[in-house]
Amino acid sequence: MEQLIPKSLWKTRLVFYTISFVVVSVVGGWSYYHSRLQDVPPPPERKAQGVRPVIRIVLVPQTSGTQSAAVPIEQPQLPDQAPEAPRFYTKLNPMEEFRQDLNKTILRELGPAFPELQTALGVQTTNSSDPAYRRAVFQLLDAAEKMPANQRPAVYFAADLVAQEIWCAMEDNIGCERLRGELARYQLTLQGASLGGVFVYSHDLLWRLWRDYPATEWGERAFVLLLDHGWTPAPRARKALSNSGK
Repeated sequence: MEQLIPKSLWKTRLVFYTISFVVVSVVGGWSYYHSRLQDVPPPPERKAQGVRPVIRIVLVPQTSGTQSAAVPIEQPQLPDQAPEAPRFYTKLNPMEEFRQDLNKTILRELGPAFPELQTALGVQTTNSSDPAYRRAVFQLLDAAEKMPANQRPAVYFAADLVAQEIWCAMEDNIGCERLRGELARYQLTLQGASLGGVFVYSHDLLWRLWRDYPATEWGERAFVLLLDHGWTPAPRARKALSNSGK
């Protein structure tokens, strides 16, 4: 018994010493760490940053069995590289406008000397026996015979404009023969119209202007009208042209 008591006491002391060492070490270490923290300066304050917007794109997976609807994408329109073709508009037939200008020119130059031109060129007739047109034509042609040669082209041209309003129905044999005789005194003729049923003046005066006064202003205007009429001379005009070429 004397030997066991010291051994147990020694073990008790050893455990006590071990616990005391551990406690002292922990307390000493904590004290040293705490003292070191006192020497460290505090961290700088951080300013609060604004919230930055973030766009998140979520891709939705598509199943293999369904087909997504096609969304039309508007394509940017490219400017047309080719220059735009110019556009021209006219309300009147060019030849009709040309004829209107001729009437105005005739009335301006010859209207004071021949007052009946205002009526003859201003209104188209539907009456083939209207004496005003025949009287105006014969008056112009009679005056032209007394004028100098350089003044005749304008008068011939005016007489042709009035004479083109003269016509007669083919069934009116007596009326057509009388009209044909009156025109023949001035070397003018009648011919059948292209639509038929009437006889019309053959524009012999235009052919006379083109034959005798081609270099004048009125001769050139007569040439334009002859082309518009199809360049088809009347029998008397064809004979006169063939004689002038010999």
